[in-house]
Amino acid sequence: MNSNKNTLIWNSKDLAKILNIKILKDVQFNSVEIDSREVKEGSLFIALKGKNFDGHDFIESAIKKGAKGLITSKKIDINTDDIIIFKVKDVYESIISIALSSLERVKKIDNSKTIAITGSSGKTSTKEMLKTALNSVSKVYANRDSYNNYTGVPYSLINMPSSSKYRVFEIGMNHANEIRPLSKLVNPDIVIITNITDAHIGNFDSEDEIIKAKSEIFEGLNKNGTAIINKDFKGFDKTIDIAKKNGVKNFITFGNNKNADIKLLKRKQLIDYQKIEAEAFGIKYIYKINFEGFHQAINSLSVLATLILLNLDIKIALNSLSNSILPSGRGNKLVLSHDNGKIVIIDDSYNANPSSVKASINLFSEIAGSNRKILFLGEMSELGTYSKSLHLSLVENIMKNRIDIIIFVGNKTKGIYNLLKNDIKCFWNVNSKSVITSGYIDFIKPNDFILVKGSRSMSMEIIVSYIKNIFSNNEENI
Repeated sequence: MNSNKNTLIWNSKDLAKILNIKILKDVQFNSVEIDSREVKEGSLFIALKGKNFDGHDFIESAIKKGAKGLITSKKIDINTDDIIIFKVKDVYESIISIALSSLERVKKIDNSKTIAITGSSGKTSTKEMLKTALNSVSKVYANRDSYNNYTGVPYSLINMPSSSKYRVFEIGMNHANEIRPLSKLVNPDIVIITNITDAHIGNFDSEDEIIKAKSEIFEGLNKNGTAIINKDFKGFDKTIDIAKKNGVKNFITFGNNKNADIKLLKRKQLIDYQKIEAEAFGIKYIYKINFEGFHQAINSLSVLATLILLNLDIKIALNSLSNSILPSGRGNKLVLSHDNGKIVIIDDSYNANPSSVKASINLFSEIAGSNRKILFLGEMSELGTYSKSLHLSLVENIMKNRIDIIIFVGNKTKGIYNLLKNDIKCFWNVNSKSVITSGYIDFIKPNDFILVKGSRSMSMEIIVSYIKNIFSNNEENI
C-alpha cells in the first residue's frame, strides 16, 4: 500500500488554476521534478533557481529527457507545441502554491493525518520506521531520502499522491528560522522530536539557541495537535516550555527515562534484528526492528507513540517494523567476502555530529564484539568555535569501546589524532580521496568490522564504495 510508488498525475488545467495562468491544452504529468537528472517521459520540470545553480540552465536537458511541461520565470523559446510552459513571476512561490494545493486535497480524506519529524539525529530512521508501520495498515507517503529542507519539503508535497491518508515528513535545519516556514507549510497534526543536541552549534550562539530553532516546529502544529518528545535529552524541559508557549496542549513523552509515557524496558540485539520490550501507558509491547543500536530502540518508541495516538492496529503495524530499510549511509550493515572469511562494514557515512558519532561507535562496538574494529572517522562540520573541544570529546568514547585502528580524515580531526596516536594505532589524512590511495585498505583482514562515519562535507561514502569494489563478491546488505 505504499503510495510513494503510485503514479501521481497533475493536470495542466488544475496547475494553471493554482498558478492563475490561462492554459488551453489538457496535459497530465506523471511527476514533478526540480532536478533535471530526475526528469522522465511525462514529467513537469520546475526551473528553480538556487544559490549555486539556476534550473533554467537545465531546461534543454529536461526536454531531452521527456519533460512535457515547464515552470519558469524566464521567457523560453521552444520550437514545439508538445511542451506546456507555465510562465510565473516567482518559481519558488509557485512551488509553495502547488504544495499547499496538494496538501489540501489529501486533507479531505477521512481521519487523514500529517506527521512532522525533527531532531539533531534520528529523523530519517524514525521516518522510515513510521512509514513502514503506517504502510502496513493504510496508504502512506513520506519524503524520500533527506528531502527535508526549504526545497525538499515542498517538492515532496507536490509529488504526494492524492490518496495519501498519512503523510510523514522529516524537517531539518542548519540555521534559525528554517523550520518555522516548513512546519507552517506542512501544518502537522503530530510532531516528533527525536532529540536536540549540539549538531550545527557552529551556526548558533549556544545549545539553547538550537533548542529554540528546533522548537519552531511547534508553530505549524494544528491547535489540537500532539507533540511526541524524547524525554532523555537535557534540553527537554526547555523544549516543553517553548511548546506550551506556542499553544501546544497535548504531549506524549518517550525514552529511557523511567517517567516517560512510553519507556524502553529491555532490548536484545540478535543476528537479524533487535528485539524491543517497551511499556506505553502501563501496557507492555514486544516487537522487532530491523535497525541496530540503543538509539534506534529509542527512536522506535516514537513510532509506537504515533500508532497509539492514531488508534491503529498496533500489532500489525509493529510486526512490520522488521521490514524497514535504512537509506544508504545511515548505518547500513554490509557483509563482504574476504579470502576465507568475511568483513562487515557499518556504512554510517551520510553525516555526523558529536552525539551521532558516539551513538554510532557504541553500536559498532556492540555488534563487533571481540572482532577487530577499524574506524574511518571524518571530521564533524558546522561546530564553529566549539569544534576543537567537541572533536576531543570523542576520545573517551573511542577509548571505552576499544577501537583497534583509526583512520582520521580532515583537518579538524588532527587534534584528536595527536591525542590518541600513542595509545591506538591511528593515521591521519586530509580528505577521503587520499585515504583510498594511502594503502590503509591493506589493513583489512578477514572477520574485521569496519565503521565509516563523518560529516557530509567529507564525502566518506567514497571510502565505503572503494572497500565494496575491492571486496565485492557475495555482498549482503542487511
